[in-house]
Amino acid sequence: MKKATKTKWVKALRSGDYRQGKSVLKRSTKSLGEQYCCLGVLCEVAGLTAHKVNTEWYYAESRVQLPYELRTELGINSSEQNHLIGMNDEGNNFNTIADWIEENL
Repeated sequence: MKKATKTKWVKALRSGDYRQGKSVLKRSTKSLGEQYCCLGVLCEVAGLTAHKVNTEWYYAESRVQLPYELRTELGINSSEQNHLIGMNDEGNNFNTIADWIEENL
């Protein structure tokens, strides 16, 4: 993974600027506002354009996983992506996830 992108991603996860959500990269609701999976934060940091369908946001054709091109560019394999999705959706907070990213990616 590119060091600059990793650094920006970890900083964003720890910033408190992103409300954590589950099951999708990004979701917007009136009651909770915008919520992000840890991978959705990466999409934002990487500058991907999202488009909204109902309450969920899509990056390329995906609402759940990183677009293939971004995963390839950043060097995140399927196993790492699935591990991060699991951590996020099982309730690990962004600080814990950022620690894992620093140690493992």
